[in-house]
Amino acid sequence: MSSSYTITNTWSYAKVGHAQDELNTIKNFLKKFSVEAQIASLDSEFGDISITSLGVTLHQMKLDHSRLFKPLVDRQIFRDLSRCVRKAITQVQSSASTLVITSSRLNHLIRLEKLLIGQYKPRIRILDAPKTSREWEYFTRFVNQAGIEPIIAMEVKSSVIESIEYLGKVIHVPSHFGLQRELPSINAARNRIGIFWPVGRSFALRDIKIILHESRLLSPIVKLPASVEIDEYRRAYPDITFIPHGTTDSEFRLYVSQIKIALLMHKNYVRQSSGYAGYFLANNVPVITSKSNSFFTELEEFGDFHAIEDYKENLYEFLVYVNSKPLSNRNEYYHDFSAAAWKSFLL
Repeated sequence: MSSSYTITNTWSYAKVGHAQDELNTIKNFLKKFSVEAQIASLDSEFGDISITSLGVTLHQMKLDHSRLFKPLVDRQIFRDLSRCVRKAITQVQSSASTLVITSSRLNHLIRLEKLLIGQYKPRIRILDAPKTSREWEYFTRFVNQAGIEPIIAMEVKSSVIESIEYLGKVIHVPSHFGLQRELPSINAARNRIGIFWPVGRSFALRDIKIILHESRLLSPIVKLPASVEIDEYRRAYPDITFIPHGTTDSEFRLYVSQIKIALLMHKNYVRQSSGYAGYFLANNVPVITSKSNSFFTELEEFGDFHAIEDYKENLYEFLVYVNSKPLSNRNEYYHDFSAAAWKSFLL
């Protein structure tokens, strides 16, 4: 085992989202095993090792919103990330530092090929997976050509099963949210219904209005899609608490720690998981979501999972019923599963 780890992900510069929360969670998780880790980040205000990033500056100017400039901005961000990680590894005083990429999209990882060359057994966790046999074969060649003997993890169980034919051993490692078990006193005080729309996916305004209208009397806490203006809904539904866009990780944690029932408005999540679901399962919170999501089948064995399709006509009544039941505080199956998976991947 290396005496030090350098950890990063491909969104370390993002203040909004959960990339920084993930890195902090994994750094603290490693401390439990007396392993020191340094975070390499492209955010000058976050992490242990950071650099000034031209790519992030161009991203903040929204140049990557243009088809013309997006390839340039993306290329610069990954060039800067590679430079930051190398700086972090160089500054380690003892033995060589093990590189851990705690999460990455597959196409992001391919762009970091030059960084990976020369690293010994880097830990690489991938959020998605190749979609065709041709893509799997390309990814296999990429891994083998790098000559680094990486330890690879994937977030989605079905992707792990697919990978056996091409890569051999791949570890199933769920979202870091499965490690975030709250104190018993916090879980005992949960008393709100939460409704969450995922970031960066299409949605129908009609669906939002229907769900908010049906749940308004229950005073839920709601996370709307990032592109939806909150003020209009706040005026229409004064009894609903809307989580502001741009909420920090610590502020967001205060909201979700109140949730007793979670309604996840994800649909058709194929080869993708849900951090929300992982957090709520780790804390025994019942989850209602669409069975069109891959993670529905994968996670329902771990806890109180319900298909929203089964309650089209009586969602309000079902929410009231679940809300009337005491929250279980005995099942730590998913939290323990998540901890064992991350330990196997990292150590």
